[in-house]
Amino acid sequence: MNYIIGKIVCKFSNYIILENNFIGYKINVSNIDNFELDKYRKLYIYKKTQIINNNISEEYYGFENYKDKMMFEKLISINGIGPKTSLNIISNDLLTLKYYIKTNDIEKLCSLNGITKKVAISLINNIEVEDNILDEFSNSNNEQNSTNSKNCKNDVISALKSLGYKKDVIDKSISEIPNEDFIIDSEEQLSDLISKVIKDISSKSLYEN
Repeated sequence: MNYIIGKIVCKFSNYIILENNFIGYKINVSNIDNFELDKYRKLYIYKKTQIINNNISEEYYGFENYKDKMMFEKLISINGIGPKTSLNIISNDLLTLKYYIKTNDIEKLCSLNGITKKVAISLINNIEVEDNILDEFSNSNNEQNSTNSKNCKNDVISALKSLGYKKDVIDKSISEIPNEDFIIDSEEQLSDLISKVIKDISSKSLYEN
């Protein structure tokens, strides 16, 4: 699973329940305020699988863009930094994080979300952090702040399929939407478009019945 599109049905302090194809997935996220109930979202997924008492346990971590997922995976490769700590780290202002690491300021690093003294030392002592991780963090921020419009028709179709709509219903609803309406530049706009299509399908179903 690379990403999942679904509806946010529950929201807690550090995770959401995302419904996809009638299944609710518990997904750990950073910046919980970026997620709204009853909104449809596309999240890139990292799945952690482990065996506890001979039982397979799975944890899901969700990211609003693929860059954040890549950064998460690089952070957890550092000795002493686990998934939940990595999730907290990427919720910080990344330019501030980069500055504190470059200046070896352990005290200031420890003032940031999710960073203990042990984690701060691991970040400072890891040679790859500054060159590979933090530079990519900065590039990710720059990309998010720039216009990055794309055609999201396939994302809308995938979302409708995962929600159980039949192919003929999807094809009919999609054919009635102008192509330019699928050109969007944010996950929020994608969520709004999916909601709009679902409402349109529901209203026509009621009318036909």
